[in-house]
Amino acid sequence: MTEEEMKEFQEFLEWKKMHAQSVHEKEHQPQNEIEEKVDKEIQPPKTENSSFPKSGNTVSSKDEEIVSESTSFEKKVFIGIAVALLVILFIGFATNNNGSHNNKREVAQVTAVDSVALKKEQAKKDSIAKVQKIEKARKDSIAKIQRIEVLKNSIRIKSAYLSSPNSASGVDAIFYYTNKSSKTIKYLIWHGYPKNAVGDVVTCDIRGYSEFNGKDTGPVKPGKTSGGCWDCAWYNWEAKKLVLTGIDIEYMDGSSLTINQNELQYVRK
Repeated sequence: MTEEEMKEFQEFLEWKKMHAQSVHEKEHQPQNEIEEKVDKEIQPPKTENSSFPKSGNTVSSKDEEIVSESTSFEKKVFIGIAVALLVILFIGFATNNNGSHNNKREVAQVTAVDSVALKKEQAKKDSIAKVQKIEKARKDSIAKIQRIEVLKNSIRIKSAYLSSPNSASGVDAIFYYTNKSSKTIKYLIWHGYPKNAVGDVVTCDIRGYSEFNGKDTGPVKPGKTSGGCWDCAWYNWEAKKLVLTGIDIEYMDGSSLTINQNELQYVRK
């Protein structure tokens, strides 16, 4: 019970008490007056040697019943108000508690639904990604097979090596190939560098480079062999082995083909 409600309840009790007293006085005022008149009528005259006891005011059983009923009514009112307040507080507490539980339950349900939806969405994305990965691998495999076929049907390297150094340490590069395609080759450019006997890269002592580009000019028709010797491609006494790094081919019809170092295995004899 709040302070304001307690104050209102105390004011009500005071008003009730005053009202009961007022009613009691009004109801018993005539009876008191009659008793006083009767006492006056039967009272003997006073003498000097005689004395009579004075009649005092007495409380009747009816008055006691009225006071008892008033007090009982006030107690009942007080108990009723207290019970009502307790019921209100209990209902409010139960409502708040139930609402809190309902809110928690709703939040949990929403969270569970969101979690399930997210899992389904993630599973869907993973499935799509897996399918795309498989499809990409399949396409890459097909493309690789097709690429290998193109390389095998482009050229065939017949020889690629270095000569022994001349008196000035000049080393020649020898490169020959056969046109395996159905198109005529216009230009072929091979790229490579020399290694020494222990596998280390060496450079040209005069020009300072390691990689050399040898250009062969066609036309080289399908099935024909071409190439040549590139004199003194390097000047180095230690140059022993030619390592090819790639080949660029340009055809007469304007198309071209580039073969990288990893693909050279498909064009060697």
